[in-house]
Amino acid sequence: MSAVRAFAREHEGQTVVLVALLMSTMLLAAGLAVDTGKLMVSRRSMQDAADAGALGGATTLYQGGTAAQATTNATSDVTAMGFSSGSPTGTTVTVNTPPTSGAFAGNTAYVEVIIAYKPRTYFLPSSTVTARGVAGTTPGGTAPAILALDRSANPAIDTQGNGSISVTGGDVYSDSSGDKSLNNGGNGTITVGSPYGIKTVGGTQSGGFSPAPQTGKPVLSDPFSGYTKPACPAGTSGCTTGFQSCCSSTIGPGVYSSITLSSNSNVTMGPGTYIIRGGGITLSGNGDLTGTGVFIFITTTAYPNSGTTCQGLSITGNGDLIATAPTSGTYKGMLIYQDPSCSATMDLSGNGNGTSTTGTIYAPSAEISLHGNGDLAVTELIADTVDLGGNGALTVSYSSAQNAQSMIPALGE
Repeated sequence: MSAVRAFAREHEGQTVVLVALLMSTMLLAAGLAVDTGKLMVSRRSMQDAADAGALGGATTLYQGGTAAQATTNATSDVTAMGFSSGSPTGTTVTVNTPPTSGAFAGNTAYVEVIIAYKPRTYFLPSSTVTARGVAGTTPGGTAPAILALDRSANPAIDTQGNGSISVTGGDVYSDSSGDKSLNNGGNGTITVGSPYGIKTVGGTQSGGFSPAPQTGKPVLSDPFSGYTKPACPAGTSGCTTGFQSCCSSTIGPGVYSSITLSSNSNVTMGPGTYIIRGGGITLSGNGDLTGTGVFIFITTTAYPNSGTTCQGLSITGNGDLIATAPTSGTYKGMLIYQDPSCSATMDLSGNGNGTSTTGTIYAPSAEISLHGNGDLAVTELIADTVDLGGNGALTVSYSSAQNAQSMIPALGE
């Protein structure tokens, strides 16, 4: 009997040891699970905050805000999600406008938010968790056929002539809240094909509209806000070298101080990107400027730096601009883009009968003025204001396949 009791006591001791070891293992496993879960929750919360901040900053840029305003708003959105530099203790929040790394480094249409935090752990080694969010404006869809972006001009779309404006495939839209945001003071007509219409944030004055305008509509944000500006060609220094002579019968892509046709000559542009620094494009003669697959960027004399002066596009002669936008690549569908820092009027007031362009004409800080007697056919006009006072016929045939895609704020990385 004594031997049996001794054996039992010996195994009872082993059982206690085994139970203790098992409990320790279970506690360690539970602790590791808690730490892992805590790290995962922290990482998810931080990523949500970084994404929210980046998207908030990108939206600010999309709405025309400055880089400083985008940074402020991005920081505010991250704080609202529970993170700021020093809170929780040891947290750092960095906002870069534009991003300093990744696929969108240096792209002024994007915002980068980086959050770093070291959560407290019980069993796992303490380590810093980092989350990064990047957002900016990316191609997103369609835009009106004619859009005036100025929210206070009264009127923003003004028609005083005797000609006709015929639009198909899209709306005529004014962002102005003025009581005569859209004004038809002449004897002409503005006709928009069904199912599209004439829409304005504010009111209208006079008649000649078909269908009847819709008032009190919401403001449309600039569909191309943050649109990518072209880089200087390889081998140039700040676009200050590499000017090409103009104008022979055929010219190629590059940097120009101006393109001017004042005689009866016809000039053909080869496919590619044309940066016009300061002098703009002037067609005052009887010849035509033609091109297929061209993207024209009209900017200031100091581009890519800010400041100094610029001239826009001016068609005042009897000649015509007959051009189509690229059908692929970065500038697919964008025919003429006037730098937002250039407010020079884009004057399409010629007397020719064949001006025809395919692609978006975009001048966010300038007026597009049509006061000629000739005919003009385009596929999209977007500007600060639109002044249609001529006696000719303007035809806008919106085409989502041929125009540039509008831009919307979205997460990029």
